[in-house]
Amino acid sequence: MRKFILLCLLLGLTAAPSNAQGGWKGWLRIKSKPPAQGKAKLADINVSYQLSRRMAQTFRQAQQALQEIPPNRRMIMGEPIQQVFNTDELNAPRIYDLPFLKNSSQMGKYLAARNNRLLLQETRRMQQVWARIDENLPRLRKEAAETAQPENQITWLADSVPEPTTQLFIGERHGYPEIRQFVVKLVQELRARQPDRPIILFTEFLPENLQWTKHYEYTLIVREEVSKFFPTWNEIVQAQVPVIGLELPQAVNDVCEVRYLRADGSLDKLTVWACLEAVRLRNERWQKTLTTYRAQYPDALFIIYTGADHSMYNRPFTLATPGEKTFVSALYPQRYVGYESSNRFIGILVAKPMPGPLESLVDKLDFQRPVIKWKSPDLPAIAGFDVRIKVPVFLPEVDD
Repeated sequence: MRKFILLCLLLGLTAAPSNAQGGWKGWLRIKSKPPAQGKAKLADINVSYQLSRRMAQTFRQAQQALQEIPPNRRMIMGEPIQQVFNTDELNAPRIYDLPFLKNSSQMGKYLAARNNRLLLQETRRMQQVWARIDENLPRLRKEAAETAQPENQITWLADSVPEPTTQLFIGERHGYPEIRQFVVKLVQELRARQPDRPIILFTEFLPENLQWTKHYEYTLIVREEVSKFFPTWNEIVQAQVPVIGLELPQAVNDVCEVRYLRADGSLDKLTVWACLEAVRLRNERWQKTLTTYRAQYPDALFIIYTGADHSMYNRPFTLATPGEKTFVSALYPQRYVGYESSNRFIGILVAKPMPGPLESLVDKLDFQRPVIKWKSPDLPAIAGFDVRIKVPVFLPEVDD
């Protein structure tokens, strides 16, 4: 009887593997899959945990670095990120080519930690920027005061762009229709002066490599801040100047937000694409696009129209390098116009002087003249621009 039971057990052990995907080796493979999947899941959890720790640690370090900045100094940009929200829109493989980032949540944490480390570096770099402004402040004030004030800012700016220029940067302070119209008229003026030269306008306000036609006014679904530029592109295209986008596609209409630390110690939210690390990523990608088109159009005038902080010489990760073929113009509104909340429910329309790019970095600087142009060849790199223009801004009509 015992021999019979033993024989049955042996037959069962040899028969079962034969039905499991090719014998006992296949049976072992099936049995080994759950442990392997479990290890992968544990590894993924560990990556998320380590990224969370890194984000928290670098947030504290960046917070401390900002607290050590003198009270009369201002950073150009950069906020320490504490947390990232709504990361579903982020696409890790298209932003970072890193195999350990498996999902958008991990990518957001990684981006935040990198941002905080970059902010530490930026606080050290800004010490040099502030020192150069302090050292050259008498010259900056003297040449600003000596700048002749033109009757027509647009024709004056067109006259000021040197003939060898191949890259004209127009850096704006966002949100003012008067500045957008200024850009239109400037492009029209440049086209009239150089009718036979290839001129192309590149902008952050369209997805990369998208060449604008009026047709897109009806088919692009984007946030309001971008759609406000549609009439601008239509007028520029009519001047026989192509308009080509620079922006990362996922940044054009992304809703991902980060929680960051404000200068007063409170927490606030902003779009992830405005943080320091995102600006680095965007500028790097924009520069690749410009390099690609430059190979096709070596002698063309490229007009690069972006926010001022992407292109001014003293900005982090700037697109512009001082040289005889590069010219940076900064367009700021003559005054701030907008609604400010007096309490939770009431908004009051206010108008007050708008600080320029230099005044934004060092307290108690005041370059009041609408137009500044430097004569000394070393001052543009220190100030960040070749020309700064305060564009007149008018109060909007308000219903009674």
